[in-house]
Amino acid sequence: MGEKKARRSDVRKLVDRARRGDSEAFEALIGSCRSKILYLALHYAGNADDAEDCAQEAVLKAYRGIGKLKDLDAFDSWLHSIVKYTCYRRNGAMERDTILIGGDPGANDAIMSIEEARTEFLPAEYAEDAEKRSFVLERIKELNENYQEALLLFYFEGFSYKEIAATLGVNANKVTNDLKRARQALRKKIEEANGGAVLASAMLPAGAMPTLARIYELDCSHLVTVDMERRLMEYAGSVCAVTSVAGVGAAAAAGQGVAAKLAIGGASVLLVAGIATGVVVSGEPAESVADTPALVQPVEEPTEPPEREPEPVVDEPPAEAPIATLADMIGSDGEERLLALASQGGSGPDVASFVESLGAAQQGYAETLEGSLFAVYELIKQDKQLFVIVKAIPGTEAVEVAYRFGGTGPVPDMFEFVSMFDR
Repeated sequence: MGEKKARRSDVRKLVDRARRGDSEAFEALIGSCRSKILYLALHYAGNADDAEDCAQEAVLKAYRGIGKLKDLDAFDSWLHSIVKYTCYRRNGAMERDTILIGGDPGANDAIMSIEEARTEFLPAEYAEDAEKRSFVLERIKELNENYQEALLLFYFEGFSYKEIAATLGVNANKVTNDLKRARQALRKKIEEANGGAVLASAMLPAGAMPTLARIYELDCSHLVTVDMERRLMEYAGSVCAVTSVAGVGAAAAAGQGVAAKLAIGGASVLLVAGIATGVVVSGEPAESVADTPALVQPVEEPTEPPEREPEPVVDEPPAEAPIATLADMIGSDGEERLLALASQGGSGPDVASFVESLGAAQQGYAETLEGSLFAVYELIKQDKQLFVIVKAIPGTEAVEVAYRFGGTGPVPDMFEFVSMFDR
């Protein structure tokens, strides 16, 4: 636990520096989680070639966006989402009818308790024995995608229920439900494959690593090679170097155009030079201050400044209270109503009336292959942003509701919102 807290403290410091433009801090951040980035890319992309391309693209996106990251503690979940959706866009997941979060409607809805979460149902030998480890990983692949996601976030990423909920845009109760069902489904598959032999359960000692977490750790060490890590770090260094060079005023270094191909270790990656200071998006290099001729201004004789009349005193309106929570933005009644809709759904007219009362404006609309309709509404106050996503099924008035609250930023693509709902 102490080691985890120390790492979190180090990450917070690096994130804070990287947000303020410290390229060395950003490179150190990527170095601290390079194997995780590559393992996630392998998981979501499905093959090594695409995984490396996606990992490098995710690094570039993270470099561009880290200045907008408001919460220092949200870096891990933020980076996880970048890697995941980069892979989905590459392999065409936006065109398939796949939603990642949720469970089987007929499953037990009881929330997993703390005791259940600390109960170990896999003997340690399943991690240390390569054949048994592979066997467990194959059983995990047989689970539906939402269960795989829950296990990956909890056991590989080490996220808390709250962090998983923030990553997926759902409430913590839903996370515990999905984890409970995922563990039950995995245990059942393993027992069935072993001829029905029941796996013995035991309480996990405090500070001990769960067997499933150890399985993910060893699988990561096996799949992510030193060469893959080296290529990713070379790419991260090159991304940082572009900005560092341009920041010194060497416009010629960035003058190769907005889109330049950077080949590293045989992998061809698109490096956008527009991230560098002083580069114009049109593709033409910006002139440096030294290249711009100074305008000669005529020297005017000083004159006496005219006397100023006293400015009228204007009563300034009282400053708004700072917004830190969802309740601050929409009121405690609004928060209670939104949470109820997110967990229970509602009727289309009632939800539309509620969203309208918040003052949210519609920002997006989509229809999936199965015919579900999605509408995204956005509300911005001060530096906070609330998205309310409504899913409607044609032929009924019933709708499902999800939301995402956080710091201001660009509107994500629709697939990111669609993926917040159950199948």
